[in-house]
Amino acid sequence: FVWREEVVGFTADDLDVSNGTVSDFATSDNITFTFNVNATARGTVTISVPPDIVTDLAGNSNLNNGISTIFYEPYKRWIGTVSNDWNDAGNWLNGELPDASDGVNIPNHSNDPVIVDGEDITMIDLIMDAGADLVVASGGSVTSEDITMASTATMMIQSDAFVSTPNMALNGPSTRVTVKSGGSLAVAGTVNGTGSISVEKNIADNAGLSAIGSPVT
Repeated sequence: FVWREEVVGFTADDLDVSNGTVSDFATSDNITFTFNVNATARGTVTISVPPDIVTDLAGNSNLNNGISTIFYEPYKRWIGTVSNDWNDAGNWLNGELPDASDGVNIPNHSNDPVIVDGEDITMIDLIMDAGADLVVASGGSVTSEDITMASTATMMIQSDAFVSTPNMALNGPSTRVTVKSGGSLAVAGTVNGTGSISVEKNIADNAGLSAIGSPVT
């Protein structure tokens, strides 16, 4: 942060910060000030300096110095620019493929991600925004410490696919997880929310008909 001239009395407490905390506030000339802002949570971080906080050497108070904003995204974010290929870096914001140490955010895009045969995807956290879709195709797997699905988000777990998580939140009555016959969903802890999990089981000698189970909790 740079003032036009030397100021008096400017401290870290004068910064108006939302969704963040200030650390390492410093200056060597009372003109240029440096500091770090550590976001509290995913979302917009706002930093501003209110009017009449500091004065110059002549005693004149500062005017409103505007507002700086930045969106803090701690998750690797799917954008689906190229295709539905999970492992194509072009489908991820800034070309950053997630790994096992990352959280993952899937918004609603026309190209929905598909985890295919042979892909064993591990992540810390999975957040699916409203309207987002994820397909775990036959032979694919997902392991996540938490899965949170917003309203109208859907997940399809196909035959011979596997999803494992300690906790799952289905936040909306239209939020749905479908487990096809032969697929597996393992929730070691709890399933919360108002969404549903439907399990399809093929019945022998039924001329191709299937039975759909009631919501699973």
